[in-house]
Amino acid sequence: MRLNLATKTKEQELIKAYLEENASEILSDKINNGTPFKRTEKLLSTKRRWTDL
Repeated sequence: MRLNLATKTKEQELIKAYLEENASEILSDKINNGTPFKRTEKLLSTKRRWTDL
């Protein structure tokens, strides 16, 4: 499964490689598309990039 994650460090690359081989279909979908939730009448998403952290 291909994940839409950008990596900066070797550690992040290792984690991404592990997730691409072992993440379930549901987890992969949540990583790639975020998890929508509603807060104060606005639909938001938990989708973030590692580069934003």
